[in-house]
Amino acid sequence: MNIPSRQQFEQHQQDEFVIQFNAMANGSCRIQEITVSNGTPNALGEKQFSVVFSHPEPVVYEQGVYPVRHKQLGDFDLFLVPIFGDDNQVHYEAVFS
Repeated sequence: MNIPSRQQFEQHQQDEFVIQFNAMANGSCRIQEITVSNGTPNALGEKQFSVVFSHPEPVVYEQGVYPVRHKQLGDFDLFLVPIFGDDNQVHYEAVFS
């Protein structure tokens, strides 16, 4: 199980990502935004970045590690934190360093 790179997330911004929030709830999510840090690159020359997923339901799930499925990128786990929510959607952020 490999975590996708920033470039891979960028290539699939319009795609569906299925996040399994619990045994009974799979969420159909899309990438809302990708932000690249202005900080110093890590030892591999990569900069920290974050990916914000939009889930079109008002239910807020706790921060935690969730299984994610994408038709081309495969299955992987992400630590997601809810960062915004309203009556229509909730945004979850994953940070990569």
